[in-house]
Amino acid sequence: MNVIAQRARTAPRGHKANPITALTLASLRQFSKSGTGTVARLDASNIQAKAAQPPADTGTSGWAAELVAESVFDFFEAVPTSVLGALVPYATRLNVQGELKVPGHVTPSQAAAFIGELLPVPTISGTIGTGATLRTDKLATIVLATRELMDAGAGADAMLESLLNEAIAVGADAVLLGSGAGSDTQPPGLGNGVVALPGSADAVADLKSMMEAAPTAGMVRPVWLLHPSQVIGATAANIVDAGAIAGAPIVASSHVVLGDVWLIDAADLLMNAGGAVDFMRTEEALVHADDVPLAIADEAGTLAGKVISVYQQGLVAVRAVLPIHWSMRDIARVVKLSGATW
Repeated sequence: MNVIAQRARTAPRGHKANPITALTLASLRQFSKSGTGTVARLDASNIQAKAAQPPADTGTSGWAAELVAESVFDFFEAVPTSVLGALVPYATRLNVQGELKVPGHVTPSQAAAFIGELLPVPTISGTIGTGATLRTDKLATIVLATRELMDAGAGADAMLESLLNEAIAVGADAVLLGSGAGSDTQPPGLGNGVVALPGSADAVADLKSMMEAAPTAGMVRPVWLLHPSQVIGATAANIVDAGAIAGAPIVASSHVVLGDVWLIDAADLLMNAGGAVDFMRTEEALVHADDVPLAIADEAGTLAGKVISVYQQGLVAVRAVLPIHWSMRDIARVVKLSGATW
């Protein structure tokens, strides 16, 4: 089986090898040495198993669609400092094409009961809560490199991998850790609809209040999200044990706002990668080289500033588009605390 279709392996530098990044960089190197400036596309057809079977496509259930989804999850999981990537092993991962309405949790009229021999078993009824709507969004970025840099060897690989990973991690986590309700183009933040608890200088009291604010039914896979400085504070308070608090693992990242502490039920975090991975590289393009993208020209014909010619400047451009969407089934399974000073 093609290595891209396999689970990512541990890289020598201490984190998981990133299958999509490796494929992209290899493709860029080959393209930069080919001497041609034509546009080339690296899409989901490159992320397939090679076997004596009918051709794969990303829309057929049980075939390359699942391989594409796993490669997307592998990509995010291998990105250092990414909160989204760190949550991938704990979240519920899906591969939904189009849109799917997911039901919420059931609130039963009564719990299961112990009964005697030959007595009737009680039947419970319940109310299904409002759940999430899953679809496919896309996270995208463009990375530019000179031909000389692409020929520079392993150092160039590390730099380009860092640029690509950082751009995607920062963009994804900014939305994930926000409070936005989501839109037609991006998923909601974990803080959407959540009222934060007030923090203090007492780590034990703060985390205890968060645990008590969790659903009475309990969390299936609780995970803490903290800034590294807050981890030091919690460790000093002697409440961190083997990288966990009260048995729940800690995800530490500088992308978490200092003073904010999150406790989420990661089993309720639905991640969907039900789309096609698309990497395109070219030497013939105009690019608006700015963090805030604009059209090359508006309706009045006015050119945007910082527009460069990839062809004229001898650059190789790669555009990465990754399908990813997430949503919580129940916002009650997100507990946030703000203003902690420990």
